[in-house]
Amino acid sequence: MQLTIVLKSYEGTFQEVLARPVRALSLLLKEAPRIVDAHIFSYVSATFDMEGSPAWAQLAAQTKRNRQLLGFPAAHPILFRTGSFKSALIDRNSPHHVVEQVRLAGAGGGGLRIRVGTTDPRFIWHQEGTVNKDGTVKMPARPVVPNNEAAKVAFSKGLESLLVAQLVALCAQEEVKG
Repeated sequence: MQLTIVLKSYEGTFQEVLARPVRALSLLLKEAPRIVDAHIFSYVSATFDMEGSPAWAQLAAQTKRNRQLLGFPAAHPILFRTGSFKSALIDRNSPHHVVEQVRLAGAGGGGLRIRVGTTDPRFIWHQEGTVNKDGTVKMPARPVVPNNEAAKVAFSKGLESLLVAQLVALCAQEEVKG
């Protein structure tokens, strides 16, 4: 068995050739917040559309009655009346939506940390559920973002795939410009 590696011949100096992927990485850092936002939007939207993954617990009878009294459908969609809660998670224009970008220092220029979230107090109630003073469940958890290790890994791998695909596209653009 034989492995053959063929490297393309490049026009220009080594520094010029090396600058192409560096420019692509720089462009990726600029686009990363948009890519992260889009991935979160897709995940949260799908979670709301499916009413959880796994399925959220059904609403309590009292909650259904309250929803009807307020003019909303009794049972569905779960966690959705006016849309403000979902919006707080995915809409940059929502007063409760939070996006923080921090440039990190370090070897090789550091990187970028992107934090996305919400200040809406309903988030923690729905994500983790609530309990009565006696420890019994008052409201079951209805997580809207990954809440276990397998879901977090799947979410991260999906995001990683999007970022790698974008980096490949940017490298190809730089190659064409080169």
